[in-house]
Amino acid sequence: MQTMKSQSLAASRGQALSLLIALVLVAPSCAKRDLRPLNPCTVSASSEELNVLPAEDIDLLFVVDNSGSMAEEQAALQAQIGVIVRTLIDQNEIDALIAANPDLEGAQAVKRLRVGTISSDFGVAGFGADREIAALNSMPLEERITHVVPNCGAYFGVDNLVERLEPVRANAGDRGVINLVPVSATIGDGEDAIACPASFPSFLSFDVEGSQSVEDFADDVSCTTVLGTSGCGFEMQLESLLAAITPSTSTAVEFKFGGGVADLPYPDGNAGFFRDEAILAIIMITDEDDCSTDNPEIFKRNSTELTDPDAPRISAEGAPYRFNTRCTRFDDGEQLYPVERYINGILAAKPANRLIFAGIVGVPRDIANSGAQSVQEIDAILASPEMEVRDFVVEGTNPPIWAQIPGTNVGSDSQVPACWRCLQNGVEDDSVEDLMDCTGAGYDLQYAVPASRILRVARGLAARNVITVFETICTDDFSAAIENILIAIISATKPSCLNRALNPDATGAVPCNVLERLPEGMHCDDLEGREPRPFKIDEDGRETCRLIQQVPTADDRAAGNAPAGLGWFYDDYTDETVVEQCASKTVKATVRFTPGTVPTPGATVRIDCLQPATAEKDINTPCASDATCHFDGDEEGQRALDEFVVRWNLDASRFTAGNPAAQPMSCEPTTNTCQIGCDGDADCPGGMVCSAEFGNFCVDPTCSVR
Repeated sequence: MQTMKSQSLAASRGQALSLLIALVLVAPSCAKRDLRPLNPCTVSASSEELNVLPAEDIDLLFVVDNSGSMAEEQAALQAQIGVIVRTLIDQNEIDALIAANPDLEGAQAVKRLRVGTISSDFGVAGFGADREIAALNSMPLEERITHVVPNCGAYFGVDNLVERLEPVRANAGDRGVINLVPVSATIGDGEDAIACPASFPSFLSFDVEGSQSVEDFADDVSCTTVLGTSGCGFEMQLESLLAAITPSTSTAVEFKFGGGVADLPYPDGNAGFFRDEAILAIIMITDEDDCSTDNPEIFKRNSTELTDPDAPRISAEGAPYRFNTRCTRFDDGEQLYPVERYINGILAAKPANRLIFAGIVGVPRDIANSGAQSVQEIDAILASPEMEVRDFVVEGTNPPIWAQIPGTNVGSDSQVPACWRCLQNGVEDDSVEDLMDCTGAGYDLQYAVPASRILRVARGLAARNVITVFETICTDDFSAAIENILIAIISATKPSCLNRALNPDATGAVPCNVLERLPEGMHCDDLEGREPRPFKIDEDGRETCRLIQQVPTADDRAAGNAPAGLGWFYDDYTDETVVEQCASKTVKATVRFTPGTVPTPGATVRIDCLQPATAEKDINTPCASDATCHFDGDEEGQRALDEFVVRWNLDASRFTAGNPAAQPMSCEPTTNTCQIGCDGDADCPGGMVCSAEFGNFCVDPTCSVR
């Protein structure tokens, strides 16, 4: 058998990559032919978004429900603020977290932290904004409250008379403006009491190089996260968030009431808070689901439009939907905004690899997972019975279990919760008997309804590679939930390690493109280390650049140095990657920029690769020399050779394990992969031909596109 020798597949790496791309395009036609199971033209494609910037900056945005049921939850959050702040900016705290969570190895303390809080109050879609105080107060109370919603742009005083109307608040509440809601004078009791300032700046900032102490900063943040309980009881958490992070000039999202406020000066907006280079960590605290809508009819107590003859009723024929459950009854496609509005809108404001979406919300205590959640894990939460929309209604002779609890108004227009707890005796999600003891003793039950819409937004973001983590709000102590959220945040602060190792070709290059989608207004030809011509231009004019790959020399690899030249390189050899950044990972490799090439703040970086699918001692196995592809002369080598010749229908008499001159495969040096050598077509498996152009290797002619 002829010893295999190589010829160049193409004149350049660019031609080699073009060939691989062409092979992928024709692969479906190859699969239809009657060949052996593994087709030698098969290549595997991968695409990963990368975090190439060390995260020295975090913008931490709390979305806090400030409706009437949230006093205890805000206090529980306030108790954890010091932990959140200290952990993010104190390396000793991060090191302690790393000790218990090795995957965080290499994480560094944040150098600059910004913190702000927005409320869940986004009004009631203008309901009641056109009323007059005198006209309202001339009506009986029962009729009066059919025209306005208390605390949602209408405020009642003595004798249940309307004291004032605020049309702007009825339209859009607090409008997603950070730190807009007044703060109570003190927080905490006794020696732990914190004196809050009378007012705050538009947001709070901490810089490790500044003079403010960590504890003083934590105290200020504690004050800003306690918003009180006078906000609108129809929470629009998602609409408030979307307005907060969307610039007023954005065309990605349309608002019926007001608009995006990310770039407007305080107190009209959040100018200066969101930084392109920072990770945006959103933490939502709420015991209700989202009710984001532009339809004021949702909030009209005596609406005759929002009825359903098949729905359970409090009263008999023709009764409207119960007022308090309309937000859950009329979901996407009917009266509320679809959740896709928020998935797409959030990603329009921040790329997935610089975003964390987290929350402490209405999910069952025994189902919520610890740590970041996958799409499948979120699906499991959404599929649980506790996440169904159910209400306190007695139906027939078998009343729901909630109707058995003393003190529960079975005629209430309330929803059966996803979780609950007894505030005074510490019972959390135990038996009905425990809950009966709780209410029988005069204690308060605290409920949280299923946060289905919020979880569905999280699912959509998780499917786009956003880190998401949601924990139950039905607990006295938020410490475990906050720790899981912190782990998720810290895991995003260090540059990415690759999910798979790459196979360099004969020149040392890997068959990949590193693509950088620039912020609006920036251009590839203004940046060093990129090809001047854009790889792609989006409809909005944003350019995507292809970075130039630089290949480390043998001396570079031996010394652990980056290669010369501007661009990027595949790093599976420096201490920074192998010993520090990716030490705990299976694949100890990443993408790095060479010295002098500056990552672009606010850009999204992606690596797209095409490389042969790998298998142990088979066609397309990566190789460094012929020996890699040869079968050893021992018993195991002979067994592997026997299996190989059967798999590929070869003449076993031609090959001998352990004999370099009689081996079926050698290392094809252009792709650095094992391939079958040949003298003629008869030496090749069915459907393949012997190609001198490929260095006397067997190829599939339907896959060899030049």
